[in-house]
Amino acid sequence: MGVRELDAVAALAPPETEFATTTAVHRVAAGETGLAGAVEGLALVGRVYTLAVCTVVMLLEAFGRATAPERIDEQVGEYERTSHPRSYPIA
Repeated sequence: MGVRELDAVAALAPPETEFATTTAVHRVAAGETGLAGAVEGLALVGRVYTLAVCTVVMLLEAFGRATAPERIDEQVGEYERTSHPRSYPIA
């Protein structure tokens, strides 16, 4: 995972978890530890944001900035078609 992308996405975390999230994803990107090891000492909120940051960056790297949002929307649509409602309102 690219550090530039990790920093950009991690900056979207709430202020109280941004530093911990950024530190954890940097440890993963540097190969110091795996994702499970990086989040081990974090509070639950930090763990969730760290996992979300890594997931978003992997999607961006796999599908590109232009295609990733479309792919996510398609997957959410499929999830809804199989009777799993969105857990958040559509903005």
